[in-house]
Amino acid sequence: MNTTKITINSHDVVLKFGMRAAKYLESKLSSKYFFDGENITEIGMAHVIYGGHLNYCAVKDEPEIVTFEQIVDFIESSLTNKDAIQEITDAIKLWVDVQMKATGDVEAKKKTSKK
Repeated sequence: MNTTKITINSHDVVLKFGMRAAKYLESKLSSKYFFDGENITEIGMAHVIYGGHLNYCAVKDEPEIVTFEQIVDFIESSLTNKDAIQEITDAIKLWVDVQMKATGDVEAKKKTSKK
């Protein structure tokens, strides 16, 4: 499944990773703010979540519930909130899994998850 939910500012925000999210993230992945070395940054996480939200809204033909800025603020304010960090982590893991399946790199994912 390529869908998950995250709670931002008391709103249940559904994320669906698909073509619209991939298109949005394609332009963002090369940004100097997306990764710090090999690690995704808070801005990178916000782009992933926003991309999933944009994709879900496009598929459902619904308006966006949260803005990119609200997602960034949520992530920055959640750095000490264990439950929120878990939701963010789960969303990022789902995105990685969807990316691996889309590129046919599932075996590489399995190898890296065993380390």
